[in-house]
Amino acid sequence: MNVTTTIKLRDHFATPFLADGNAAVDFRRTHVEPVMDRGDDVILDLAGVENMTDSFSNACFAQLFAKHKGSFGTRLKFKACSPLIKGFVLSALSMSE
Repeated sequence: MNVTTTIKLRDHFATPFLADGNAAVDFRRTHVEPVMDRGDDVILDLAGVENMTDSFSNACFAQLFAKHKGSFGTRLKFKACSPLIKGFVLSALSMSE
């Protein structure tokens, strides 16, 4: 039975602007990949995130998409994305291919 873990990025990073690519790598490796590697689902809640850099989105999301191909929209979901943040997520997705 799959468990779903929801991670609120605004709470985790304590800022509405996600900019640090190194922090994104650490976050991905310590909070998201272990959940997915054990077969559970992840919802990344972006409520309250107002902006991010390409560096952050590529370091976090592109690598996630590359490692877990086919999981986007099924085992890996995004919630509460503004149009701006959705653009960053989709850009990272396109970079993973």
